[in-house]
Amino acid sequence: GEAEIELLIASTRKPNRCRSRFLMDAYVENGVLTQTSGAYRPPYTHWPPTHGGSFGVFPATMSTNRGPIRLEILHIENGYDYNFESNHSEWLSSFRPDAVIVCFDGSSMMRYKGARQQCISVHSVCGSIPIVVSGMGRDRLRTKRNVEFFVRIARGRKQWKRNIFSVHEVEPVRGRNLDRPLVDVCKALLGDDGLQRVQQSA
Repeated sequence: GEAEIELLIASTRKPNRCRSRFLMDAYVENGVLTQTSGAYRPPYTHWPPTHGGSFGVFPATMSTNRGPIRLEILHIENGYDYNFESNHSEWLSSFRPDAVIVCFDGSSMMRYKGARQQCISVHSVCGSIPIVVSGMGRDRLRTKRNVEFFVRIARGRKQWKRNIFSVHEVEPVRGRNLDRPLVDVCKALLGDDGLQRVQQSA
């Protein structure tokens, strides 16, 4: 049967540049994911407020060489007066994901620090779940440098660092390395280093 994974894609960006939403759009447009139904908002009463923003769960399927994997992906679009980073632990507590993809603007050191804090809060709230870190930015040279720096920082004995399965650069506009975050999440959760994404069958 299909593997089922609940995934939170977090972003350190404000709504006009929301990297998590941008990444979700790129996944569908480039055929990495097949959306199985419209995004929906679970009927829970304890979701944190978004202060003018919105959120929903995005059901999708990814085809792999091990069979289809069904994903339930929470994406968040922040309100302009809402700081997602400071409320990250609230979303983690409410959604309780199996894994987290942390997206950050690799051209900004401040955004790198926000991504680091999100990784720490994932461990604090959810324990030892896999974390995949994706750096994205228009300044490719600076993004590459900051991603490499994050890789060095992630090496260590602290438990939150050991939760990080991979750190890499992604270019949603060009489609470069686009499926890497999702494939790495599935590899970590299923314990299968040979897992690969395959083209959707016609």
